[in-house]
Amino acid sequence: MRDAAQGRVAPPATDPLIARKIVVPTSRGAVVARPRLFRLLEDGTRYPLVTVVAPAGWGKTTLLSTWLQERAGDRVVAWLSADREDDDPVRFWSHVITTITHALGLGPDHALATLRPTLATSHDARFVAEMIDVLAALPEPVCLVVDDVHEIDDPGVVAALTYLVGHAPPNFRLVLSGRFLPGIPLGRMRVLDEVLEINAAAPAFTDAELASVLDATGHEVTPGDTARLLQRTEGWPAGVRLAQLAMTGGTGPAAPLTDLTGEESVVAEYFLTEVFDRQDPVTREFLLLTCVADTLTADLADALTGRTDSEQLLEAMARTNTFIGIQGRRPWYRYHQLFAETLRSTLRRDDPQLMRAQHRAAARWHATRGDAVAAVRHAVDGGDLATARLALGRVWLRLVLDGELTTLARVLDLLARETVSGDAELVLVRAVLHLETGRDRLAQADVETGERLLGSLDGADRARAAAVAATVRLRLAQLGGDIHGARQAADAVLSSPALDLDDPLRAMALLGLGVCEYFTGRRTASQEVLREGLRIARTTGHDYLVTGFLSQLAVVLTAQDRPVEAVAAAQEAVELAQRRGWGATPQMAVTWHALGWAHFLWNRLDEADLYLDRAELATQSGDATLLASIHMVQGLVQSLRRNPDAALALLAAAEGNLGDVIDRFVFRSYIQAEVVRLLVATGRLDEADRRLARHRGGHRSVSLVVAEAELAHARGDAAAALAVVESAPGGTGSGFLDQHLQARVLAAVLTAELGRADDADRILEEALDLAAPGNYRQPFLQFGAAARRLLDDHRGCRAHRGFVEELLGPEAADPARQPAAGVELLSDREAEVLGHLAGMLTAAEIGAEMFVSVNTVKTHLKSVYRKLGVSSRRQAVARGVELGIVRGGPGRA
Repeated sequence: MRDAAQGRVAPPATDPLIARKIVVPTSRGAVVARPRLFRLLEDGTRYPLVTVVAPAGWGKTTLLSTWLQERAGDRVVAWLSADREDDDPVRFWSHVITTITHALGLGPDHALATLRPTLATSHDARFVAEMIDVLAALPEPVCLVVDDVHEIDDPGVVAALTYLVGHAPPNFRLVLSGRFLPGIPLGRMRVLDEVLEINAAAPAFTDAELASVLDATGHEVTPGDTARLLQRTEGWPAGVRLAQLAMTGGTGPAAPLTDLTGEESVVAEYFLTEVFDRQDPVTREFLLLTCVADTLTADLADALTGRTDSEQLLEAMARTNTFIGIQGRRPWYRYHQLFAETLRSTLRRDDPQLMRAQHRAAARWHATRGDAVAAVRHAVDGGDLATARLALGRVWLRLVLDGELTTLARVLDLLARETVSGDAELVLVRAVLHLETGRDRLAQADVETGERLLGSLDGADRARAAAVAATVRLRLAQLGGDIHGARQAADAVLSSPALDLDDPLRAMALLGLGVCEYFTGRRTASQEVLREGLRIARTTGHDYLVTGFLSQLAVVLTAQDRPVEAVAAAQEAVELAQRRGWGATPQMAVTWHALGWAHFLWNRLDEADLYLDRAELATQSGDATLLASIHMVQGLVQSLRRNPDAALALLAAAEGNLGDVIDRFVFRSYIQAEVVRLLVATGRLDEADRRLARHRGGHRSVSLVVAEAELAHARGDAAAALAVVESAPGGTGSGFLDQHLQARVLAAVLTAELGRADDADRILEEALDLAAPGNYRQPFLQFGAAARRLLDDHRGCRAHRGFVEELLGPEAADPARQPAAGVELLSDREAEVLGHLAGMLTAAEIGAEMFVSVNTVKTHLKSVYRKLGVSSRRQAVARGVELGIVRGGPGRA
């Protein structure tokens, strides 16, 4: 077995709380040789996956660690000892990355070392897919062993681990060891002979192995004794070991043992009489005082006992195999689970007050080292609410900002519900958790409770708790479309005397405020707020917040008619998110939206589709304003593709998203105008007129003026249409640049139609002057052949020659270009959907394959059916085969 110490650059020192988990455990004392199992494991090296599954005490860890030490000298092995705290997607994948990085001796800047899972991504196969790409490029093959994998129960971890099992690269081997596999399906791998499964029958002792174990300890036993012991224990190694210890006192084997808890009489009696009572008084006291800890270091043991020689005592017990294990190079010790349970039961019965005191001491020790989970668990068991609150108060914001929401939820669950609900600080932390996990109503109830309890706090504690409450209020108001309320809450946070200038809470408030300013059209103010928040996020080192600010800046810059700068900011966010594995987080939804919008403006519709699909999938369901923006741009894309039904459906969805938004929304008139334009384009002029009537008589946006002009033109009155479009508000500050460009292009088309060619050319030239710096293309493609003729006539203008040539290119000329008679060209995403149809996938399965929502799949399907002129899956696939878009025959395209 090789690691960083053998020919590699040693990585930075690992946190001692993690170091114990990522090294192969060492065994002190004699270990029985098991060549038959070693041969089995060697044969398993040709399989992508090996599983070692058996009940507790079957020697799984000993088997694997011994094999690795003796037989794995030619391979790199990364070891992860899972425990119940790893039942958190963020922690589990962080520890997987850490142990592989450690085993290979990779530096901190390596692509693997920079991956950072969050709650959103670690529940998602996309994070594991990104990690797999990095694993495939590792400098040499590696075997990852996850021991005690049965501790993993979180559905998100199980799903992502299943994805890793099914898609591991050729240079990667995985060994999963535990009492059971947590819901990982192996049926397909069994059929393909890609998994070696070792169950309880394999590590069970044979006659010869049991005789070897007993002989090694100096016991004189007959073959008959060995057979009887083997029969009573069924080869269970831990049972054999218990019987072996029982024989130390000359009493002979105990009654048959089963996998019982340490509190049940048969196990407790055995441990007490055959193990505990045989220790000297100092050791017995040490065992009782330290048994409350799941794992021990010498420092923790000293804190629990008041001694200074705990390390020597622990080493002595390890040498004599007193049901204690060793983990890591800087030893962490763990009592055998059944033995610890027996000890705790004894302490609880004999001195419950002392047991509570030991839990409180353990809580304080873990709290000073930042392990909030262990600290709160011990504090609760010890009845020490003050320490629990202190430990939680130190870490909750970091857990939120780093995405470790499952861990935060587990810590809060350790506290009684009435305890949390009666404490101002705790209930506000729970409100934040509810908010971050999409449970807005519960967050609303908790923030109201927390505000009522603020009077129970004094001084700085009260002021900071009030700032937390205001942060929750801000986000709730933003999600509900109450921009005025969100601004008030942001002001309360930003003016709080309890917060330093660079406090992360201020950054969270600035992010929310920047979003509010943007959605109400105050783009310059939004940019200033977001840049200040970005400074704080960078200063405090919270990369997750950095991606959020970069994402919002990308959208704001697009709205400021600066799409090139916007895409640069978005790409910086994407680069950071991909390094950390955050591609599917809500913050990144905004980035994908900005990229989709910019690519729509540039008439790169396939890329726009891809980005907008990602944005929709990553957006929180309650974020009405962002969903409205995404659906609006999706509708604009479909409109430019000449797919009016799909466009109208998406714009209706956008209007539906805005149903509860009570403040001004920057895109509302844009959506309304585009609906009218689509109605005009499909000949529903009276319906378009009725919609426009609601907006006549007052101030109208540029987009509504363009829609009004198109309606007049459709009714045959070009002069009236031109008069309308010339009344559009002037200055790009009164709307988006693409709207003003649409107005100018339409004015040029109408002017040419009225016989004023020179004026039309002049107006078109003004539009080209405005469009060229930002590469705006779509406004010139809205008006079909008439606009194309004007552009063709303008080819001779040297200033715009290159831009005009691009606009007149074969793709830009008509987004609904024809590849064959009577058939419109499918977009890349539509062709991908058709390919999945040929593979007989359902809409939900297609969505999972493409990482898009089912609604998005249905939208693409409608477009595919319309373009191919079919009405069913069978017809679509047949037509796709006929046109050469998909392959014939069974299986996926």
